[in-house]
Amino acid sequence: MKGKNAVVIVIVLAVFAIAMFFMMNLLKDLGSKRASEKSSEEINALAASFADKDMMIYMIGDCPEDLRLLGDKLTVMSPEDMNENNMPVKWSGTHFIEYDQWGNKVDEVTPRDYPENMLIILNISRPLTDGEADIISRCAVDNKIPLIIIGKDTIEDFRARVMLVKKNYGSFDSMEFIAGVGGEDMPLSADSVENGGRELASEIMMFALDLFTTEDGLNGA
Repeated sequence: MKGKNAVVIVIVLAVFAIAMFFMMNLLKDLGSKRASEKSSEEINALAASFADKDMMIYMIGDCPEDLRLLGDKLTVMSPEDMNENNMPVKWSGTHFIEYDQWGNKVDEVTPRDYPENMLIILNISRPLTDGEADIISRCAVDNKIPLIIIGKDTIEDFRARVMLVKKNYGSFDSMEFIAGVGGEDMPLSADSVENGGRELASEIMMFALDLFTTEDGLNGA
């Protein structure tokens, strides 16, 4: 009889343990779902805060999906596609046409209307080509548009080309460059760069929001 009771107790305990296991998993799933919903609400609210700003973020290379919530405030392209027509390279407020002595048009400059605030982010995990470096230099150095570079190889290449000062970086490091001010390390945390996704998108948005609300963040020709 005692043996039979012991078996019953073991069965009851086993059923209880299984029930507790499923209950804990259910609570964990509910917690994860709520955390995800909260995170989604927060990133959407953060993106909405840019709605009334005259700004543009140029994301060159890998772009976190949640950063696309910025809509028409964001331009995404591969580094190979950069050129003076789709990057803020040329500045002109005047439309003029140049003709040769025979009346043939030889050149035309059309005014370009850029946003008041701009930020360029390089996330390509490799050194720049000469052509890419020229475009970035004309934007960041000549036109003083703030630049964030992500990743060891790209940062070190840019420093060697533009800043002429070498410095060692890690794979998940980042650097901010503003012409006339210089470089500042780690504008984005290494954790957010390593984790990517929503975490990186959130940090980029918060950085841009802070940049665009300070005098130093205002771009100009």
